[in-house]
Amino acid sequence: MSGPVAGGWSPGAADVAIDGLPARRIERPESEAEVAELVARARRDRLNLVPIGGGTALSIGNVPRRFDLAVDLRNLDQIGAYSAPDLVVTAQAGTRLSDLDTFLAASSQVLPLEGPPGATLGGIAAAEQAGRHRFSRGTPRDWLIGARALTGDGRWLKIGAKVVKNVAGYDVGRLLCGSLGSLAIFTELTFKVAPRPQTAAVWRIATTLAGAESIRQLAVHLGAASIELTARPEIAVEVAFEGEPDAVAWQSERLVARFARAEQADAAGGPEAPSSQELVWTFGVLPDRLCRALERCLAGGPAGVAAHLGSGIATLTAASGGPEAVGRLQAWSFEIEALGGWWRLERGPKDGRECFGPTRAEWAIAAEIKKAMDPDGILSVGRMPGGF
Repeated sequence: MSGPVAGGWSPGAADVAIDGLPARRIERPESEAEVAELVARARRDRLNLVPIGGGTALSIGNVPRRFDLAVDLRNLDQIGAYSAPDLVVTAQAGTRLSDLDTFLAASSQVLPLEGPPGATLGGIAAAEQAGRHRFSRGTPRDWLIGARALTGDGRWLKIGAKVVKNVAGYDVGRLLCGSLGSLAIFTELTFKVAPRPQTAAVWRIATTLAGAESIRQLAVHLGAASIELTARPEIAVEVAFEGEPDAVAWQSERLVARFARAEQADAAGGPEAPSSQELVWTFGVLPDRLCRALERCLAGGPAGVAAHLGSGIATLTAASGGPEAVGRLQAWSFEIEALGGWWRLERGPKDGRECFGPTRAEWAIAAEIKKAMDPDGILSVGRMPGGF
């Protein structure tokens, strides 16, 4: 870890920022003991500590009240126990997903998660990140079966076990996924893994929003691995099939038989980190309402679209800027709430506004959990819904 620095700043701290708010200090622990020491220091000095990994999801959440201490966990990057026959792997939180993917490829296995380049396992779990394969593969909480984590009051949690069949007790691992490091700091994670698909085929179909819904329905019926819509500004849907060669060939034949204009495309990739200059807004509705929601939102003006048709989640992007951006956010919010959906502002004019939409009753329960696991209020304070 770095030592004390005059003036309260540490080298490189200004390079780590959340929505323009730079960290006053940055520490890079090399062991769990050093992580515990930093949590003890934060409790003693009343510091707002934010655990970070690859920094690919720092735009998610509200702006923290303060950013006193960034704890960069990327030195905790060792892959530990691995049992290929049991489909289970354990790795430290700072391990990059890409490195684990390379490791598992030697055994023709894969951890079916996605993240932008540089994303770490701890960061992906803490942000509950999922990409185009969310529809068929799920999210981190669906694959996490065990973990070690340190709460805000200095307690070590041993969550789950290094076996797939584990149903004892409350599943705290699922609770921590998506908590943005506000309840506890992941230091080690155990995931179940899956056989790596033998082959894949991706088909691109130029269409309209109305036509996209027909494509979605057939793709779901055929068991697609992902169903993605983009509008930049032309609308197109990419359908990916993965698995055994004969099955993928059968699925592809039936898709092309229905949509003769389908063209084979490059293999589907993972999510990209958006530019910091963009307005980035994500929402979710029931999958059969997604095309209707996009039509309503785009009626107010052009915007970039990346939509997961299978799961009903979409991200809209536009040039950021002042009153116009605020007006677009208000219009989009109105349309999505009318369809019974949720939304969150990821990049743009946050300016102290709540980034997770209207107040919901369950936020009060979440705040009580926060008090129980972080009673001194030192972990990522202010980032979660309702500002806790």
